[in-house]
Amino acid sequence: MENWLTQEQAKELLTVPDRSRIKGKRDYAILALLVGCALRRQEPASLDVDGIEMREGRWVLPDLCGKDGRVRTIAIPLWVKHGIDAWMIAAKIEDGRLLRPLSKSGKLIGDELGNWAIWSVVERCAKEIGIEHFGAHDLRRTCAKLCRKTGAIWNRSSLCLGIAPFKRRSVIRDRNGKSKSQSITISDSVSEIYFCNLRCLCVPPVQRATKPNLSVEEKTGAYSLTVPSGEEHQFAGIVDVARWTTATAFE
Repeated sequence: MENWLTQEQAKELLTVPDRSRIKGKRDYAILALLVGCALRRQEPASLDVDGIEMREGRWVLPDLCGKDGRVRTIAIPLWVKHGIDAWMIAAKIEDGRLLRPLSKSGKLIGDELGNWAIWSVVERCAKEIGIEHFGAHDLRRTCAKLCRKTGAIWNRSSLCLGIAPFKRRSVIRDRNGKSKSQSITISDSVSEIYFCNLRCLCVPPVQRATKPNLSVEEKTGAYSLTVPSGEEHQFAGIVDVARWTTATAFE
């Protein structure tokens, strides 16, 4: 069964760790990375201190390699970074693995925290707010739900998760046995997504183009669309994408 938290529940979960203690600072950093950056539990477990970088004026986790070899760079919200900094200062961590095991007295007792230890932190904290059978992956799902609810740019939540929810690649083979993708690709300066046909493609741009308070990035951003024949179309803004796809899809 799929589980996720509401925004209020997520905030309540983050109050569970006692941040006056070193263990609470570590557990808060774990929860913050999972719910704020949508990481899989093995990703914070294997995260090194030097894996956190400043790029273009913001903190990021660059070039994370997920399932099927998908590589993504995740922006770290400031509140998550503050939690990480508090843990690093308290534990006097300067290099190596970010998250470490602790003794009952709060002393570092190892160089690496296992991913099942991260699962245990999530499960224990969830129980303290009255939620049973809740694991680390449910926080990843929570992040996705909250991103979509708050109107994240139409493909940014899938970028953060490292998945392709709209990816529909039908592959055929020519006479020489070579495969040929029949998908339609739309890309911006950050990523690309694949659709099985124009009718599938037109829905997300229309949803974004008709939302109130359209952002400057969506109004003026450059988009490129490639159809299976290889023909390319360039657009200035998500509104132009929506107009072209709806006009072309139902010809």
